[in-house]
Amino acid sequence: MTKVAWHLKKNEIRHSDPSEAKEKFLYHVSSSGYRKDWGDIYEKPGFGARAKAFFLRLTPKVGPFSGLAFHPPTPAVERLYMNSFNETLESFRELLLAQQQNQLRLANDNLDKGETTVAADYRLTDDAYAQLLKKLSGKSVSSSLRQDLLAYYADPAKQYATKKKSKAWREVLREVDVLKSTPSDAPASGQAPD
Repeated sequence: MTKVAWHLKKNEIRHSDPSEAKEKFLYHVSSSGYRKDWGDIYEKPGFGARAKAFFLRLTPKVGPFSGLAFHPPTPAVERLYMNSFNETLESFRELLLAQQQNQLRLANDNLDKGETTVAADYRLTDDAYAQLLKKLSGKSVSSSLRQDLLAYYADPAKQYATKKKSKAWREVLREVDVLKSTPSDAPASGQAPD
């Protein structure tokens, strides 16, 4: 996408930032680096996608199609982006350091909602906990993970999404009973699902 943006709008990009060069603007990842980070599963765009892109490129960017026009970000937006990127990078470095020092403690937050995970509050969390219970069935787990799972299902009267399917709910109750009777490992850094 950055190659296309550079090709189509290099004059506008250079006008907004005269120091901008093609090499600086483009995001380079070698094919081996891409495969290492993202795997070998990449499908090149087929004929249909290329045809749509061709016609989209020919479409005049006026009226209802004006939103399709490429506009380079303003300097203020670029600063916001770079600040958020730098803050994220710094936070990630702190987390890596904590992990190396074996002091990493992640909050059990629901990242979809931006809130602390609460039992029976979000269908996807209920589904994730049920799947985790099934996956761990009969296996020895860390005491912290065991405590988290048992705390999540501590009140069976709550309206868990899993209850909508009686067979799935019976399975969850059975798995909780199995977990209660399964000894835990030594404390480990097992994390509950988000």
